[in-house]
Amino acid sequence: MEGLKSLTEPLRVIDLPPCSEDEGGLSTSEIKQITSSDYRIQWRHTRRLRLPYEARQNRRKQIARAKREGITCEIVSDWRRVAELHEQSRNRKDIEHNGEQLEKLLAAIAKEDFAFAVEARDDQGTCIASGGMIMVGPKTCLYAFGGQIRGPHSAIASVAMLDFAMNEANARGAEVFDFGGSSDPGVDRFYKEFGAENVPRARLVYAAWWLKPVLRIMRPDLSA
Repeated sequence: MEGLKSLTEPLRVIDLPPCSEDEGGLSTSEIKQITSSDYRIQWRHTRRLRLPYEARQNRRKQIARAKREGITCEIVSDWRRVAELHEQSRNRKDIEHNGEQLEKLLAAIAKEDFAFAVEARDDQGTCIASGGMIMVGPKTCLYAFGGQIRGPHSAIASVAMLDFAMNEANARGAEVFDFGGSSDPGVDRFYKEFGAENVPRARLVYAAWWLKPVLRIMRPDLSA
């Protein structure tokens, strides 16, 4: 937190790690105490699941159905489909993004040992769900990027992909799977149905006085 004092940018948005005290993170009360009054705290949450996990009954049925429908999952070295489906997902939700920068970022991440990508393909070999996972520590795996092609099998393909990813993460030593959280109630409910628990996380926002009117129009999410 001391480093915040040296920042001079007129707009500063800092996403803090989840408030997971068992991993050495700060509690919500500690964040409130040590955050400068110059910053506004926006409380969000992520969803986290302990590994290894046992799929709930509804998820087991979906995983079994995915197998019957010929959906298969595998780790891939080429992250292009991850980038494409992640971009499509953000477009559907009207979330601002830069597709070219995303592709460059994922191309770089794909070369690192701390990351892996999973694709779920239908019986014709077409990728219908994908995810990019990052080991953010020796015991935590983050579902950082991903999406799906909307269709009759998209839901079960996503379930199968995440189930495969969680087992792979556990095999790599992860004890926690972080779904990354979502402000979309439907997506949040999808994560919750895996048994993932709500874990708060804080976003710190500083805006110079002359920027605030602009943010209310251009970035209302930072003004709320």
